Amino acid sequence: MEASFKEITSVIKNKPHLYSLLSSEYYLPDPSSKAITKEYLIKYSEEPIPIFVMKNTNVIHYRYTYRNYSSAELLELLEAKLKILGQKPTGLDATCLPDQDWLRNALLHLDPKDPHNLFKREKINEEDDIKLVVNET
Repeated sequence: MEASFKEITSVIKNKPHLYSLLSSEYYLPDPSSKAITKEYLIKYSEEPIPIFVMKNTNVIHYRYTYRNYSSAELLELLEAKLKILGQKPTGLDATCLPDQDWLRNALLHLDPKDPHNLFKREKINEEDDIKLVVNET
């Protein structure tokens, strides 16, 4: 989405409208989460985008949770992973946490091997190979 801040604000009616436009291209936290503020959404229109983003086409959606983490812990794990990978931070903090689905899917997007055991595993053959149980929809 390449448009200037002025162009975007001139056609955007309200926050739900902006969310709707952005969510057609980007995987965003749930619209009811505290992370979805007008300021956060506007960051998607900046060039270059100053925060970590995921395109809808690249996201693997998990099916089952294996280990429980709080949203704050998941955000901490995500920020640490982004730093290790040299990627931009999320632009979020403990006062504006996204939903846990978004956080878990972001972690799985960055590392499909799931080193934090966030997702259920199942046997796939006699040699005890393991795979993540995911729903790729």
